[in-house]
Amino acid sequence: MKQRVNIPTKRLPGLETMVHCETMDVAENILKGSSPNMSKQEKQTLKDLAQNPDLVIKKADKDGALVVLKRESYIAMGEAHLLDKETYIPIDNPNEALQAIKRESKILVNRFYTLDNAGKDCMNRRSFLAGQRDALLEHDPTVPHWYILPKTHKKKDPDTGLWPGRPVLSGCNAPTRPVDRLLTTYLTPLLELLPERLQDTTTFFTENKHTPKEEASWVVANFYEKNFAFVKEKLKMEYNIIAPPPYLIKEGIDHVLQGTLLRFNNHFYNQGKGTAIGASVSVAIAEIFVHASIEERRRKLEKQPAIFYRYIDDIFGIFTGTEAELMEYHQELNKIHPDLKFTLEYSQKELPFLDTMVYLDAEVSALPIMPSSKPKKILTLLSGTENQKNKRVLNYSLKEIWEWVVENAKGTPWEKKFTASHPMIAWRKGKTIADHLVRAEFPRPLKNK
Repeated sequence: MKQRVNIPTKRLPGLETMVHCETMDVAENILKGSSPNMSKQEKQTLKDLAQNPDLVIKKADKDGALVVLKRESYIAMGEAHLLDKETYIPIDNPNEALQAIKRESKILVNRFYTLDNAGKDCMNRRSFLAGQRDALLEHDPTVPHWYILPKTHKKKDPDTGLWPGRPVLSGCNAPTRPVDRLLTTYLTPLLELLPERLQDTTTFFTENKHTPKEEASWVVANFYEKNFAFVKEKLKMEYNIIAPPPYLIKEGIDHVLQGTLLRFNNHFYNQGKGTAIGASVSVAIAEIFVHASIEERRRKLEKQPAIFYRYIDDIFGIFTGTEAELMEYHQELNKIHPDLKFTLEYSQKELPFLDTMVYLDAEVSALPIMPSSKPKKILTLLSGTENQKNKRVLNYSLKEIWEWVVENAKGTPWEKKFTASHPMIAWRKGKTIADHLVRAEFPRPLKNK
């Protein structure tokens, strides 16, 4: 969030001098430089490791740890998924499939732009700007890389000795990307209408491949239509764009779900069921589908949890009834939708949920759920690559300037503008070891010298 506070410097004598002195101190300290945290030999070692054709390095599915696999083991993990020929349909002519989806994508982008209206009478009724349309039409796609994140938190397969894996698609350059980006804009406002939803989610359809795509697109488009007035208002206020009709939303979802192309180990596939993580709209589709599929009927169950939150298909709740009532509730929950099945884990003391351990404090009568609070003001003054030394220097100088302004603004009309904490700096995260080692595609074979 960017907020600018205009300070009339003539009424704060000494401010310009204060800023100038701190600026000189910052420049002097930063220009002194700092030694790199890796030697040339260490950098070369990482480069050699990343380019080793016999190894594949990926992040683990849950904790982000790096997993180093033999190439053949990694291929075996991927092929275990690709054996499902109903989900992964081999393609004989990938370029032909790519061009067909690319053409369909361009047609849909233009239809979203014109809102399916034609003629001069509708020239002033466009969903978004012509420049945005042109940028989407210029998208030059390729067949995306498909890769596996090892689920090291689960047991290895006793026959293969391999972990199960989560399929992910490197979808930024996918042929469905232009429509995917539009749908994300159109559907995201609906997430505000899901009261049980927890934020920061990933796709549900990766795990649940049996949900028909036709059902998913129909359910989401139907929810969009029911809340069309809300979406129209949100899109107009926040983006100054016009909401497209529900039937066009359904066609767009069908395009994204049915146009998932992928390549793995020099083989090409079309994903016939579900969608791999990679499409940005997958989050909204999954959230809305699960909500629309279970929430209305779940709330009609006789016994309800005191607290109920959902993170896609992971549910956290506090149940105040008996153990028998909890079991009955679980059974009824699993009857709501044939493709949504939940396992039950419960405890009267503590329970892990996602990356958090939730426990019951014996000194209180209930588990408090505390919303996170935001500072009153966050001023983003500049951004740069994160460096610990630079952070210390800049943060110190900003703090000094801010405290000076707070003190000298007392008794002035703008005193209340400086009651929050001092300004913050937005940093770009520096490169980690994982950034040097992890790639979506396989390491290329070493060239013959």
